[in-house]
Amino acid sequence: MIRTFLLATVIVSAVGFAPPTEAAPPAGFQLSEVINSGLSFPTGFEFAPDGRIFILE
Repeated sequence: MIRTFLLATVIVSAVGFAPPTEAAPPAGFQLSEVINSGLSFPTGFEFAPDGRIFILE
């Protein structure tokens, strides 16, 4: 019983301290940054088929 508990503790500790992995963006990924400070209370958003995002206010 103690041996099983110690083994489980070692495994959980090893997995818990593993560095997180980051996924690479897909090929052709484009990042666009638009900053708009005119939004006072955005309530939702919707994606257009061409990738644009419409914000509801």
